[in-house]
Amino acid sequence: MNDTLDHALIAAAWKNDLDEAARLIAEGADVNAKDETFQSAYLFATSEGYVDLLRLTLEHGADTGSKDSYNGTGLIRAADRGHAEVIAILLRAGVEVDHINRLGWTALHEAIVLGNGDERYVDCVRLLIAGGADPDLVSQRDRISPLWHAESNGFDDIAAIIRRAINREPLEDAEDALVTAALTGDADGVALAIRAAGLELAQSDHAASVRGQAVAAGHSDCMRLLTLLAGA
Repeated sequence: MNDTLDHALIAAAWKNDLDEAARLIAEGADVNAKDETFQSAYLFATSEGYVDLLRLTLEHGADTGSKDSYNGTGLIRAADRGHAEVIAILLRAGVEVDHINRLGWTALHEAIVLGNGDERYVDCVRLLIAGGADPDLVSQRDRISPLWHAESNGFDDIAAIIRRAINREPLEDAEDALVTAALTGDADGVALAIRAAGLELAQSDHAASVRGQAVAAGHSDCMRLLTLLAGA
């Protein structure tokens, strides 16, 4: 451990100085080293939406289980800020999707409670549902459900996907369901099909073909969700 290099890396991460961060990592800086505020280069990347920096830290051993001062993961921090691409990257990296922070919230709660319900946060919720987030898990302090938060805030699109995730029936064929959803512009259905089959479906040749069909049909929400989950 080299405190000088580690602190320099955290400073570079704060500035999103990718070249400097890469140089420091090459010299031995630890992407998981934290400062006195429990911030690391990896955690900065997740909360600030620094996608290239996030990829750099993951390539050099970033711990997706690393926690901040609120016992929150990078996934929770990204959901809080509405960073859909960061969420997708972390889901593919195997982050724990239903981790609970000191506030008693998961990433799904944070995307709803601290979000504003716009397109960014709808994308975040769809990604979390696709990645297996529990739509029934209530917040640990007030015992309030994600659906209640969405409905009380008037986030109709978010409430709709959560409602469908709660009431979902088993899919006989997730691949067929994915095609149907993408071709009809049903982004929530796309998320639920991937949830049923696992993230591997989103990264398959089949999903790549479906993505192309969604583009041709002009279904931008479906195309965006599939692109994020595939890392394309």
